Amino acid sequence: MFDYYREVFHHLKGCISVTTSPTHQLHFLLHQRSPSTSTFSVKYGTSTSNSQSFTVSYLMKNCGVSPETALSASKRVNFETSEKPDSVLAFFTSYGFSNTQIYHTIKFFPGFLVANPVKTLKPKLEFFSFKSLLQSDKRTITSIKRATYVSCYRSLAINIKLFRDNGVPDSKIALLLFNQPNSLNRGLDCTKEVVAEVKEMGFCPSKSAFVVAVRVKLGMNKSTWQRNFGWSDEATLAAFQKHPCCMSVSEDKIITVMDIFVNQLGLDSMVLSKKPYILSLSLKKRIMPRVAVLQYLLARALLCNESDALARLPVQSQMPSMEFICSSWMYCNRETVDEV
Repeated sequence: MFDYYREVFHHLKGCISVTTSPTHQLHFLLHQRSPSTSTFSVKYGTSTSNSQSFTVSYLMKNCGVSPETALSASKRVNFETSEKPDSVLAFFTSYGFSNTQIYHTIKFFPGFLVANPVKTLKPKLEFFSFKSLLQSDKRTITSIKRATYVSCYRSLAINIKLFRDNGVPDSKIALLLFNQPNSLNRGLDCTKEVVAEVKEMGFCPSKSAFVVAVRVKLGMNKSTWQRNFGWSDEATLAAFQKHPCCMSVSEDKIITVMDIFVNQLGLDSMVLSKKPYILSLSLKKRIMPRVAVLQYLLARALLCNESDALARLPVQSQMPSMEFICSSWMYCNRETVDEV
């Protein structure tokens, strides 16, 4: 269990930015990325000689570290009173950490001695209570790393209960907790409203599509829902029911895909509403190779039925197959098929 905590603390250390004010108050900012790098940064303030001396003495006496380790740690973190580090050590003890485990924790992560146990450390450890949902240490740690705002354990617990009360099985909640943990950290009223809306749309709480639809709706506003696809309200709802993620596609991509299928290929935009998953496909790897085939056949008047061809559009392979071509199109002669 300690190794489990230690890995999470390693992640937490990388998510803490420490600065000093004139009063030596240290502010821990969770999960703030540096503007110039994709990795998390840690900034430690300088200390006065008095506070450094007190820090060294405290580390040696209360944490059992060597003078060399204490001196090294005091260059990265310092404090003038024992109030905050005492509260941190008491916090670790309350979670069952032995003296040896506390020693190793402070040795590797001395900055935790000035962390806020309630606001910074406790939410991370309480997240472990969801391990029964995620079913493994690895998945739990991965979920924690994906959670930008795991500072409110209570919101997570309340929203998980809300899902359960609405008939969502734990296996589906686990999918959301693992892939998009931030979706469960919303206010209860907001989440409750979205859950009710999604149920009214006809989604079954026992299906994976339900939690996907809730996640997408939580990240949307009315303007996103009402943006112009060229579809009727009924078609928009039907598209969302078939593929909720179509509503999370960026405005630029929607414009590009619509331009390709409507303006370049001459299809009705309603055709895409019947196959909304197309909006989520990769333009480079999925859409453009198939569009090239469609354009070739259109240019030679070999198109049998645009809507039918689009309905059979395969998505598993990156390149369009001969099965796609042969099953969707009528060819004039064998030579043309060979040329394609």
